Amino acid sequence: MAEREFVIILSDIHIGIPSSDEKYFLRVLDDIIACKNDIKEVILLGDIFELWAYPPDELPPTLEDIITFYPNILGIHGKLNEALTALEGRVVFIPGDHDMMVSEADLKKLRNQEGYTIKYKSDAYIPDYDKHTLFTHGNAFTLLNAPFYRSRLAPLPLGYFLSRVISCNKGNKDYMFSITNFLLKNQALFKCSFNGFDFMSEFVNTIAYIAGMPRNFDITIDKNTKVSLNDIKWIYKEVFDEDNLERLILSLIGELNGMYFPFYAKEYAKKKGADFVIAGHTHTALFPINDGSCQYANTGTMCASDSLMSMKPITCGIFNCFNRKFELIKMGDGMTNSIQSYLEERDSRKTVINTKENIPNLESSEKQLTFGWSVYNQEWEYYKIMQEGVLSKAKELGIDVITKDQKNNSVEMVTGSIELIKKDRVNALLISPYDPQEIPYIVKNADQNGIPVVVIDGGTAGADVLAFIVSDSFGGGILAGEYALTLIQKYSIASKNTAIIKAEKTATYALRRGEGFQRVMIENGYQVVYEASANGRKELAYEEMKKILAIYKKDLAVVFCENGNMTLGAAQAIEEAGEKGKIMLIGFDADPSVIEAIKMGMVQGTIAQQPFKMGEIGVEIAYMGVLKKSIQYDDWTTKEILMEVYLIDESGKPSINLR
Repeated sequence: MAEREFVIILSDIHIGIPSSDEKYFLRVLDDIIACKNDIKEVILLGDIFELWAYPPDELPPTLEDIITFYPNILGIHGKLNEALTALEGRVVFIPGDHDMMVSEADLKKLRNQEGYTIKYKSDAYIPDYDKHTLFTHGNAFTLLNAPFYRSRLAPLPLGYFLSRVISCNKGNKDYMFSITNFLLKNQALFKCSFNGFDFMSEFVNTIAYIAGMPRNFDITIDKNTKVSLNDIKWIYKEVFDEDNLERLILSLIGELNGMYFPFYAKEYAKKKGADFVIAGHTHTALFPINDGSCQYANTGTMCASDSLMSMKPITCGIFNCFNRKFELIKMGDGMTNSIQSYLEERDSRKTVINTKENIPNLESSEKQLTFGWSVYNQEWEYYKIMQEGVLSKAKELGIDVITKDQKNNSVEMVTGSIELIKKDRVNALLISPYDPQEIPYIVKNADQNGIPVVVIDGGTAGADVLAFIVSDSFGGGILAGEYALTLIQKYSIASKNTAIIKAEKTATYALRRGEGFQRVMIENGYQVVYEASANGRKELAYEEMKKILAIYKKDLAVVFCENGNMTLGAAQAIEEAGEKGKIMLIGFDADPSVIEAIKMGMVQGTIAQQPFKMGEIGVEIAYMGVLKKSIQYDDWTTKEILMEVYLIDESGKPSINLR
């Protein structure tokens, strides 16, 4: 099939509560679904969600509140999930200022029945298909709205509180522009001592005066935090000094027209090795501005509630990956324009192989291929299934496979891999490593012999592999934590204590599962009272679970195990102690024995990986490498290809539609 040519860029939608106009966003998502085969990626370029602009005495909504409020867009059957499925997960989110509090963990709350997730990029994003184009929201270029980490309210910047104060005057359409103009014209402000606190004090006093808001009036940030404008003077006194007076003025001017942005944006892009930067934030749609060394473009806004909509039309950006051309699509009230009509006019397409959809025929290679497969432990159920995927896809493609069993031993892993490389002279090496720290040594030997290496699960220790296929472990931990909360509520469990039985220390990515689980539990008022490694083994998990029960038998809500073997060991100990069904047990992996334990009520659920599919894709990617075909990554810097995970609940049923 033809290589996907276009990137769709959406920014400044500001989906918040009370309701925003959904029609433009829904129209764009319909276009994206219709044009899925032409779209390489959709980039949500910040300020997608509105978490700032609420009156100071109101509790701002959480992302979950917003998801619930907009089922047509954000719900499990909503249009965004439909687009995510159509694109097979090719959606990236970069936070702006108004949604800088949205984390990678939060994005997991946008559930997708097919298991796809939106990729999170914390700041700037340089994609693998164009390493000289940088995408960023742009708030980092302003003094008022850049994340501020030197305070107890980090990362909230001063601009957050300016936005909250402004929101108490929602009846005045042009209030933001009035307050900015007033600040710029306030001579007393710029004549005062510019030594941090004095200037901040005058700045805050000016804001309070304009807003008619008492300086001791509390601004509600979340359920546990309130601050007054008087507090702000001290918290943000380090924002201003003489060295950044110019940036302050430019930041204020930027709220009026945003025209100072290109300079700062292009300087930042150059430092990152890019010669094209595409931003949002200003709500000012701009075609590329080119100074000869770097281009700047702005997507404008999809926000239908902008007070100056007649001057700033609803727009989205389209970036052509082939010719690096940026164009704007204007979404008028008459809905006459669309991404679909624009793309239908473009008939030039290039042919390229896509790793997941169109595997080339073996006829294109000159001889029979042989791949090496170094497996963590072929007796463990999870790796048995992965190996079945490897062998099945290899047979389909006419590839021979030589297998080496590491038997979860570092020496066996290294010696077996080197034997495949130097003695057996395989065409490619696939490895699911017991000890990822040894991967750089193996890759070095493979490179010397012209052999590409594909790592499946475990980790790479930074080695430059052909590809690293790995499950979304952190997201799986988040999913496990959220499911734990559901079980606790369902069974009216009073305890606030939880425990985690962890994988071996070498399993870098598996350990992220516990990190995700722990984050959810702590954020919801629970504590992890026991955390110990069982090295992935059933018998060691059994012993650790007995230790946990000896201390917390009568005061324990849930236990999370980071793999299937350990889940079974913990389940045995809980049953022997007579606590089956009283202490919730959630695992990771969907081995047949784990599913059987769920059906028997010994385990209340598990997070399932897709080891068979991982094995299949590993062979496909290695094949592409041997044939020198292009490969698409979820993260080109680490060569990661992420595999979705899903929940199997206490009924034993998966939460997604497996294909």
